[in-house]
Amino acid sequence: MDSGVANPAFAGESQRSPKQAPSEQALVESPTLLLVRGARVLLGHPVMPYVFCTASVMDGATANLGDLDADSSPFTVVGHVLSFLGKCCMCVNIFSLYSVVQPDCGAMAALATPVTAARRLRLQLWNGAVGLLCVPFAGLGLLLLLRYAVAGQPSPLEGSLFALEPGRDSLTAKQRITALAQAINTYSIIITFMWYLSLKQASGHVTDVVRKAAAGIQAAEVRSTRWDDDVVPTVLSLVMETLPTLSRGFGPGLAGTWAGMWTMAMGQAVTIEDGTSGALAVMGPLFVITLSLPLLISLDVTGASSEADGIIDSLNDKRLESVLDPETDTKLQILERALLNANRSQGIGFVVLGKVVTRATLKAIFLAVVGFLGTVVPVLLTLRPAEVASVGACELDAVQRVRLQEHAQLLVANNTCALNITFS
Repeated sequence: MDSGVANPAFAGESQRSPKQAPSEQALVESPTLLLVRGARVLLGHPVMPYVFCTASVMDGATANLGDLDADSSPFTVVGHVLSFLGKCCMCVNIFSLYSVVQPDCGAMAALATPVTAARRLRLQLWNGAVGLLCVPFAGLGLLLLLRYAVAGQPSPLEGSLFALEPGRDSLTAKQRITALAQAINTYSIIITFMWYLSLKQASGHVTDVVRKAAAGIQAAEVRSTRWDDDVVPTVLSLVMETLPTLSRGFGPGLAGTWAGMWTMAMGQAVTIEDGTSGALAVMGPLFVITLSLPLLISLDVTGASSEADGIIDSLNDKRLESVLDPETDTKLQILERALLNANRSQGIGFVVLGKVVTRATLKAIFLAVVGFLGTVVPVLLTLRPAEVASVGACELDAVQRVRLQEHAQLLVANNTCALNITFS
């Protein structure tokens, strides 16, 4: 797909800041990151996304629904069900990554344009950092697969799902299937990391494309043939091909991420409501992290969307240069109308479920989340049931019982005494 954004005619210096106008000499070949190639291997067959999703659902059902019984409180049931549904929503990432990494027709291939040298370095550093995160998950997946699922060896940990049942010297078939599902689900987590890296790379590509287009607008004269032959086709390609490709490729996955993580966060909030102070100490920070992660994941792609707003600013700057020229104003209005009427009059940008999402959108969501946390969480903490001391928690030792008996004898001998006794 030729998006027309790498035209050498745009090599001129921009009148805007250097950030908005990477020169042609500063652009280098976009790297094919190792983890993106790894995603093509894991998802090389059309049936593989279904295998990973099935394993994720099975593992979620075992982890979140398997320990529920008739004695479970309503809060526990609701919290575990919400956590399970959230994990199911996250499966959208697997199908999203499968679609975007296809060598010939995926979004990554369509958006593979030159990037700046600085961005190439950042992408490679991110590839290394995300790769390090994947290493322990890959090791855990191999352990689950080889030791428990294939060899049937028991776990040395007490209370484990893979502990031996009485009278057996190896794991049961059900335990092996559970281990296999957990092993495959571990690689589903790696796929989620790969999806995020692909999103980051594609967003970087689009950001550089948008800045290049803005530079071309600033460098060309509106009444010149270069404007008609290069600038207009490039901007229209950005509106009709580049940004829609980014939206189609990663919009569903981002929507699944938001829905999944926020559903899991609600499940964690319900668990906190039903738990003890120890559960609050663990689940509280986890709740905040789960609630915030979708915002952090969306920073790159919404940044590319916000950069697209700079196209409108560049067109208006050209109008100010020739404010009294009717022909210039007419040509600019044609482009501005095409940009402003895109996406059902929302303007150009990254689209999720029909809504253009920018950094301003994230800011509004962040403020809403902060307001929610500041208002609802204190109420939930107030409504938490008081903890009841466990049996034996307040028992006195032998020395304390002797001292208490001595003081009681003093009180019996002299009823005018008033004693205040405190045992640490």
